[in-house]
Amino acid sequence: MNEQAEHKMNTTPIIELESLADGMPVMAVQAEVAYAEKIKTGQARSGTQWSRQFFVLKDPTGEIGVTMWDAEGNEMKKGEHVTIENTQNKKGQWSGMTKESYQKNGERKHALSIRANQVKISSRQAEQTPASPVESPKQAEPPKTAENKPNEDTGILETRKHLMQSVNLYNLCLDAADTVVRPHLKQMYSDHPEITSEQFWQVVGQIYKEASNKRTNDGVNWWSFIDKMPEHPIK
Repeated sequence: MNEQAEHKMNTTPIIELESLADGMPVMAVQAEVAYAEKIKTGQARSGTQWSRQFFVLKDPTGEIGVTMWDAEGNEMKKGEHVTIENTQNKKGQWSGMTKESYQKNGERKHALSIRANQVKISSRQAEQTPASPVESPKQAEPPKTAENKPNEDTGILETRKHLMQSVNLYNLCLDAADTVVRPHLKQMYSDHPEITSEQFWQVVGQIYKEASNKRTNDGVNWWSFIDKMPEHPIK
């Protein structure tokens, strides 16, 4: 983890993050780590290794769940006071820390998505205070977000999120085919204006395949447009 920042910056209070649209960059946050899970690792279909950590940040205005990718070597620990600053990538984009949200039990939940290799992290340990003889259950219990709800299969949750993102992308492909491709085909084949259902769905499938293919901007981090879809229905 980087050394503590030597300069001060404008940070966004957690309560103000709720008003940002999904995908909007967040320039800086300063908060305490109220809860932190162990880092999880795995391998993508492309063979690229990934690591991820979920934790909760807390400041005087509220709390927010955070999913941090490329987490190895940057592990957050409960009780740390952290400052996280966004940085620009090679294309000049502020993509290291963005606002996200998801639906849970009909309620919209706010979150942050972080790429640890695209942000600057500084931290310090919280000042030691005398421990209470008995910690109340409300203090000890972490926020029940979709990422850390006790006794819930995280594999099912992750699958649901991925499927919803995939369905959202498919719906956009369907709209594109219906709005742009269908009229174009009718114009091209004016002598046979009818377009079979099989032809139409074949076009939708081709568009979806292209949009869902994995791609990379730097040869290291692979992504598809499925990853950019929200985890709640857009239709």
